[in-house]
Amino acid sequence: MVLRESCYPEGHPLLAVSLTNLAVAQRRLGQLDEAAAATERALAIQQAAMGERHPLVAQSLAALGDIEMARGHVAKAEPLLARALEIRTATLPPNHESLAASHADLGTLALAQGQPQVAEGHFKTALAMRERSEAPASPALAGLWVNLGVALDRQGRPAEAEDLYRRAADLHREFGGDANPATTDAMFNLALALAAQQRFAEAVDLHQQVLALRQQHLPADLHRQLRSQRSLADAATAAGQPAAAARRRNGRGPS
Repeated sequence: MVLRESCYPEGHPLLAVSLTNLAVAQRRLGQLDEAAAATERALAIQQAAMGERHPLVAQSLAALGDIEMARGHVAKAEPLLARALEIRTATLPPNHESLAASHADLGTLALAQGQPQVAEGHFKTALAMRERSEAPASPALAGLWVNLGVALDRQGRPAEAEDLYRRAADLHREFGGDANPATTDAMFNLALALAAQQRFAEAVDLHQQVLALRQQHLPADLHRQLRSQRSLADAATAAGQPAAAARRRNGRGPS
């Protein structure tokens, strides 16, 4: 950043490149306020240099919307993500991966707004775009399956969500193994879907697997472990295993 600011005048497009890269690094470090400021500055440069409807402008709008979502500013995120989709629809091929990404972003936004039916539509559109473009299987595809499953779950449709979670867990396992947090997250959602269908014994078995994997591979992630313990206890109680449930609520394993 310092080198490019000393070599190029304010407003040069290469400064936007550096600012975008800086914002990505800050986002990963959890420096959301700083990432938002860098992205806003990059966006202003891009709009001035390239016009309001350039794909790179849409990219920065989407990135800023994602940051605002992470900051809990859902109302601020919505027009940014909607504008990014509008520009991408007008400037990119019909099945471009960035268009699918915009629909996925808006689906996530709709879930945060308590609108699972709207989210379902966006996630299905994103998946259809991926299928038409014949994009290879990837963790991003598995993430879409999970998100669609959540949208279905929140509409009281756990049986439909079950298959999506299974496929997502298998694909995440293929890319990252059981140590991959995304693998156990998909398995956790699957266990919740089984419990919602009153298949409590299956849910207990799966929650036990998830908890063991999280304790083995994510020992510092106490939040995920606590969620597993509580959900396992709930499933064990519903399955008529009160002793196991009590042990789990107290943070102890099976005897």
